[in-house]
Amino acid sequence: MAIGMEIVRLNLADIIHQPLLAKQLYLLYTGIHKVAWK
Repeated sequence: MAIGMEIVRLNLADIIHQPLLAKQLYLLYTGIHKVAWK
């Protein structure tokens, strides 16, 4: 999990410059959590 977070930090700058990609990742992230909580 920690490795995944490091990857997110490294790519955060690139993601900020790609709003559409950031939105897709956000929707994917929240979608996974919604499924996990069911």
